[in-house]
Amino acid sequence: DIAHSLLNKSQIRERIKNFPELLLLLGEKEVFRILDSEETNPKDLLKKILECSKEEIKRCCQQLWSRLEKKETNLLTKYLIKLEQLYPEGDVGIFVLILMNIIRLEPGQAIHTPTGCPHAYLEGELIEIMEPSDNVLRCGLTEKKIDCDNFIKSINSEQNTVGIIQPKQEAIILGNLCIQFLSSGSTIFTGNKPKIVVSLDASGEIKCANGSHSFHALSSFLVTENKTIDIKFDSGRIISFGNR
Repeated sequence: DIAHSLLNKSQIRERIKNFPELLLLLGEKEVFRILDSEETNPKDLLKKILECSKEEIKRCCQQLWSRLEKKETNLLTKYLIKLEQLYPEGDVGIFVLILMNIIRLEPGQAIHTPTGCPHAYLEGELIEIMEPSDNVLRCGLTEKKIDCDNFIKSINSEQNTVGIIQPKQEAIILGNLCIQFLSSGSTIFTGNKPKIVVSLDASGEIKCANGSHSFHALSSFLVTENKTIDIKFDSGRIISFGNR
């Protein structure tokens, strides 16, 4: 389960009907000023939330949790209730979550997160593949460093669509990155670009120039340049990824 990208204005209007605490936090007049204006976007609403004091956030979080009364009605309320245990004093990220798409990915599915797209991993096992970078900006729901000013600056306000990639045998191309699900008996030749192979839930055997090696679920291995390997497994899913 993940939170991914900001809702658009019409979606936020619908979300507010079920979460009026957002109106309590920012004021009904201010929220609808932003939603009604052609010169503003959801990013402006997010900025207002991040500017709220800890006291305001705590007060509105407590009212939210009191109203929900631990009754899960959908994925969003499930995680809002869980967050009460983790952040009993409230956290600004709780209201950021209310402005986002909440998505459940099924086994084998993937989602593309472009530059400037806010996202959060909520529950489950997944593999994140990203460009080489240590530039991760956080605004809440973490014990790590928070940088709300640069977080807001980095967000692409036009990025509010969600594209789920369905599992398929042919390669998935995202820019220079090539991702492929492998079948048993696959032979991989890396050429001049290395690949990383990850077993999601399969066990089997890999053969290469220096012998055979067994692997299990959640194993990963690097195949360096100009190498050939053979992979055999009975069932499960294995992916390879690397630059084209």
